[in-house]
Amino acid sequence: MSGPLPARNLGLDILRSIAISLVLIAHSLTFFFPWTRFDLNAANYALGFLGVELFFALSGFLIGRILLEDVLRDGSWSSLRRFYVRRWLRTLPAYYLVLLALSLSRRRLNANSLVFMQNFSRKDLEFFPVSWSLAVEEWFYLLIPLALLLAARRGGRRQRAAFFGVCLAVIALSLLLRTIYVTGYAPTWDFGLRKKPPLRMDSLIVGVALAGVSVHLPKAWAQLASRRRILFPLAGAGLLYTGGYLWTQFHEHTIDSSNYARTALFLFVSLLATVILACLETSESVNVAAARWRWTRVFYFLSVTSFAAYLLHMEVFDAFKPLAAKSASAPATFLIVATALALTLLLSAVMYRRFEKPILRWRDRRTRGAA
Repeated sequence: MSGPLPARNLGLDILRSIAISLVLIAHSLTFFFPWTRFDLNAANYALGFLGVELFFALSGFLIGRILLEDVLRDGSWSSLRRFYVRRWLRTLPAYYLVLLALSLSRRRLNANSLVFMQNFSRKDLEFFPVSWSLAVEEWFYLLIPLALLLAARRGGRRQRAAFFGVCLAVIALSLLLRTIYVTGYAPTWDFGLRKKPPLRMDSLIVGVALAGVSVHLPKAWAQLASRRRILFPLAGAGLLYTGGYLWTQFHEHTIDSSNYARTALFLFVSLLATVILACLETSESVNVAAARWRWTRVFYFLSVTSFAAYLLHMEVFDAFKPLAAKSASAPATFLIVATALALTLLLSAVMYRRFEKPILRWRDRRTRGAA
């Protein structure tokens, strides 16, 4: 046995590990198993959707905690500026490094990818397809902290009401915009809705609201934690049901005509994801007992390298795709998949330790704080 790694929550590392694993599995299906009769495209969307939604909920929760502790409590514009500096030093250097590498590999870089506008053009998004979710997050980081700070400054002594008011308003507005858009323009589920930042702000704000519950409503947070043995399996069953529902919708080619899938489904999954998050974050059996075991460091590794793995994995998979196309046997295909995944994790570890981590250390020295 070994002591837990400092200043980390094993439950959240497990959740992030599950999220990146779902994404890697989803994309490996369509890259490496062309010979199977199973509907891989449907499975890819179902698993990948759940993985990304877990990432969104987790990002919202962690950002919410940071905002509550470092920005809203102080209520100053300088604290918000410091938040932006720290957040963008966490995400932008690695993102732009991969953009540079892709442009040097004889792809034509489009300017929209530099300012996270690629989700509004299919052609622009083809340059770096997985960047769609990062574009959603970056627009969220830009707009929502500003709205929360303005509300906090105008709320006076009613800080809690102002905070939850913004969260509820963003949730309601996102759902309303999706409903209006579906009614008036009949967009597709994937590119038309899932990847449009203005329509997806609720996917992260639900996590922010959960962070607000943990800070502003400690009794409610304790009640939530005390019921995790009931809530966790219920939320898990809900996510499994949603995965099956999405697989069926894509398999039958009805996803683009389902009003539920294009409106309320996104919010429903976000709520389930935050319940899973709360259960894992507060679990003593996970964060105290299990954290002492050395094997749990696998989750730490997957967690800290998940951002790099997300950015890199499709490029690695694409390099191995010709080999998979020539393989018609399961053993050979699984060997190719294992090699591609191992190389992805290796490159991700190198990128984290040699590029991301030094930048984060420099950021911490310059801003003198933790985020």
